[in-house]
Amino acid sequence: RDRSKVKVIPGEGESGHALRVYDRDHSWRGIFQELDSRCFILGEEFTISAKFRLTDASLAGVTCDPNYQYNSNEGTQCPSVVVYGKKCANGDVYQQFWNAASDKTWNAEGWNNYE
Repeated sequence: RDRSKVKVIPGEGESGHALRVYDRDHSWRGIFQELDSRCFILGEEFTISAKFRLTDASLAGVTCDPNYQYNSNEGTQCPSVVVYGKKCANGDVYQQFWNAASDKTWNAEGWNNYE
């Protein structure tokens, strides 16, 4: 059974592309990408950056509070990024990252930076 659907849509400013995740059976279901651990070097650091836009089923913009950094499943928090480490030396790792961008505002009708 489908837990969510994904569709390619125009990106910010109608240039490029974006992925729309919709019809999710839980608010936390989103895009997943598995990376080959052989491509990582011990001690190497990465920056995660993206642009997010939240919409309702009719594609109208939705407001969230970027200063609320707790997942209560009430739908008030803005998007976050989760990194899972599987088969790590000390067991599996789960880390949730909230937006650290300096501008803590949310534009319900536009694309919002995530860093």
